[in-house]
Amino acid sequence: MFKEFSSFKQRIINECVECGTCFKYCYAYKRTKFPIWKNWKDFFEKGEKSKEVKKFVKACIYCKYHEYSCPNGIKLTELLPALRNDLSKIYPRFAWTPHITPGILGRFMKSPRLYSFWRYMNNLLISEEDREKWDHRREPKKRDVVFFSGCGIQLLPDIYFSMLNILEKLGINYGLIDGHYNKAICCGTVLFLLGNYKYGKKVLSNLIKEIKKFGTKKVIIHCATCNWGLTQIAPNVIEDFDLEIIHATTYIGELLQKNPELKKILKKPSKEQVITIHDSCHLVRGGDLDGARNLLGQLPGITISEMKHNKLNAICDIYCILRAFPHRPLDIILNNNNIPISKEAIESNANTLVSLCLGCHALQSILGQNFLNTFGRKSRQIPLINWTTILGEYLGLPKRRGLDFWLKHVITSPFKDSLLFWILNAIKSLVYGYILNRIPPIRVPNYLKLRNKSDHK
Repeated sequence: MFKEFSSFKQRIINECVECGTCFKYCYAYKRTKFPIWKNWKDFFEKGEKSKEVKKFVKACIYCKYHEYSCPNGIKLTELLPALRNDLSKIYPRFAWTPHITPGILGRFMKSPRLYSFWRYMNNLLISEEDREKWDHRREPKKRDVVFFSGCGIQLLPDIYFSMLNILEKLGINYGLIDGHYNKAICCGTVLFLLGNYKYGKKVLSNLIKEIKKFGTKKVIIHCATCNWGLTQIAPNVIEDFDLEIIHATTYIGELLQKNPELKKILKKPSKEQVITIHDSCHLVRGGDLDGARNLLGQLPGITISEMKHNKLNAICDIYCILRAFPHRPLDIILNNNNIPISKEAIESNANTLVSLCLGCHALQSILGQNFLNTFGRKSRQIPLINWTTILGEYLGLPKRRGLDFWLKHVITSPFKDSLLFWILNAIKSLVYGYILNRIPPIRVPNYLKLRNKSDHK
């Protein structure tokens, strides 16, 4: 047995009765007819039937139905990462991408060059001038808490800057670590999901080293995927993992409850708002079911109306797209409310759909209704807003243009707010990061510049 996920594997070996309930609606089982639940004990213990397990995992489209379906109460959220970990040890070139994705996309996701591309994107979309404004937060010294921004938020700079401004407005003594733009630092979750454990463990270890420089074990997370990875996967990969991971909505919600004076800085809304929340599957599977509800429920004038599928029963955007794309690709592009989440949001009688996950926010912005809505030819039936933007408005923070604006404006002034700016930087990142396999120039933070100057005197 490989040592990663050993406690989870041992529970499977000791407690699973091989009833198969967890895979009753499994797409991979319907496709492969391989009863993995009758074989995973031998696979985890002795690596048997590895070819069949590999074929099964490759057929997976990440519906996650199995995770909370065990009648004996075994939580299976660690199952896929555990299977992929062992497969990557048995087959060093193994990496997972859904079989229904185009071959070129699969090769792109599997390549180690993906991370050079990612670093370039993180580096280019936020200017050096904007980075410098937050260097005092990057300086490693004693802090109450560390905010690890992750990687994806830097591709949506409006949400990134809103989050930083919220932490400042609330007077939080935090240190800042950004994922993957200046150093190979990441939670590693996407890497672990793809089966790239070697690099995933490396960047996760780098993240832990950076966090320790701030003299705290408390870490605020904005990204739902980071939250899941650092609570569910990291403890299985890193020995003595002892960080306290808390999602930003939970942290801020608790802060407002403990400090009623802070609520006085919240602005009264111009009108009442009924919101519905699209729960991120990664956030709730990381154990955070109510953080966003607690926070948003404290904001004046907000009423929460739940969607049919919520919390642990929430619908995953990626699964909806992967399930529909091979059979009806034009529906995804042209039909109204082509992802069930949009339909359920409208049926909830809310006037705002709130996103908690950056990936969900991007997919809902692009594919949530139809391309006429996406590019501004028709208005959305229900507006999509990230929770960070809503809180920022209540705190009176300046609102930046974001993905929704980019999709409707190919070219603008200033140019950095246009869709073309984003596309050109993606092309540049593809050329330099992916094709040439380079990393972007390393930016020296202000605190290091000042330190170097004093050392030379």
